[in-house]
Amino acid sequence: MVEMGVVLGSGGHTYEMIQILKQIKNSNILFNFFYSHNDNLSKIKTENELVNYQKNFFVIPRCRNVGDSYSLSFIKFIFSFLYCIFLTYKMKNMKVIMVNGPGVCVPLVYSLIFRKYIFLKNIKIVYIESICRVYSLSLSAKLLYYFADLFVVFSEHLKKKYKKAKYYGYFF
Repeated sequence: MVEMGVVLGSGGHTYEMIQILKQIKNSNILFNFFYSHNDNLSKIKTENELVNYQKNFFVIPRCRNVGDSYSLSFIKFIFSFLYCIFLTYKMKNMKVIMVNGPGVCVPLVYSLIFRKYIFLKNIKIVYIESICRVYSLSLSAKLLYYFADLFVVFSEHLKKKYKKAKYYGYFF
């Protein structure tokens, strides 16, 4: 059985991710869903929409709330990053992480990058930029662009602007 990590985010991020996952044949995949501690709605939506999927849910700390100062956000980021290192260390069979830009994905992906290079664990990072990003990348995308093994955009403009980006059209 293959394990695949997926980050859920508030708002449209979870909806987009669910639509993408519905395109994947899932019979031999165990999905590890990660979501922010204050975003239980994403978990509920995923449970209701992906009924026949094998899945686990993991809560991760949010590293930034609206109105937080940069210094507080940085401290929260470090805490979230360390938490994610310990959380993912036990996931020996997770070979892929798929994210689509919620801010909560950044410390998780950085922890997997740390795991990849320090513990020499092979894990592929798939970043799918949100469908609403047509002319510029989100902050999460800018922070993770160089680390992604596959970087997908839904805009031909972004594909031309970013050499590493792949454009496959709209697949949901």
